[in-house]
Amino acid sequence: MKLKRLAIVGLGSIGRRHFRLIKNAYPEIEIIIVHHGTKCKEESMAHLCVSSIQEAIENNIQAAIISSPTSFHIEQAIEL
Repeated sequence: MKLKRLAIVGLGSIGRRHFRLIKNAYPEIEIIIVHHGTKCKEESMAHLCVSSIQEAIENNIQAAIISSPTSFHIEQAIEL
């Protein structure tokens, strides 16, 4: 199965770095950002920006990168 749609959960410095690396290496992948913070330039380059993991799931993501603060990782991984 070829990856077509990916979510990045959290858009701090690590999330933005993952976004840029994936966008450069695999421009055909649609990236959905799950983010609650201040606006950043990556948001305008994403396929879609949503405010919850559930919204990302409803948009048929196939995989996710959790790049939020570590205290949220387990909860977010369970939801995914």
